[in-house]
Amino acid sequence: MDRLDEHRYLGDDVVDTNNFNENDYAVMVEFSRAVDGTPSVNEIYKREVTPEGKITRKARISVLGQLEFEEKYLDGKRHGTWYYWYSNGKIRFVPSYTNDQPDGVWWDFSPKGKILQKQIYHNGKLLEAWGVDSDGKWTKSVKNGMGNICDFGDSGEYAGFDEYIDGEMVRGVH
Repeated sequence: MDRLDEHRYLGDDVVDTNNFNENDYAVMVEFSRAVDGTPSVNEIYKREVTPEGKITRKARISVLGQLEFEEKYLDGKRHGTWYYWYSNGKIRFVPSYTNDQPDGVWWDFSPKGKILQKQIYHNGKLLEAWGVDSDGKWTKSVKNGMGNICDFGDSGEYAGFDEYIDGEMVRGVH
């Protein structure tokens, strides 16, 4: 049976290694040094890997045990629905991929769970997008691959926009 390695790091140095069989998660714990020089945990990453070494799923968990993101892969490429969460446990962002390309419906949410934006992609190109404008109204911001979509920061605040022409981003203002 193939084995996977778990590595614990202190800076760039591996300080501990454990093994898991191929049906288990490989767990990576990132360490740093606190001000007094003692090691402290920054983040915990989990990943599922095939016997051939290809990642099928990745996740990051905060030191408080909160799931921060979950990503899926097929043959080493982004594939399926991904999930990102705010620190309060509410869903933040839900993109989807097919064969490493944006595909399907993407959603952005506020920290309170309100939908901020909906985007529709096909074969890596943005087709349409709707979002909440400054007056709180739901409006179409991209039509037939042309227009702008908003970017949101870690707390759900407006953080700039991306301009699209023919479904491809041509400029980002952040």
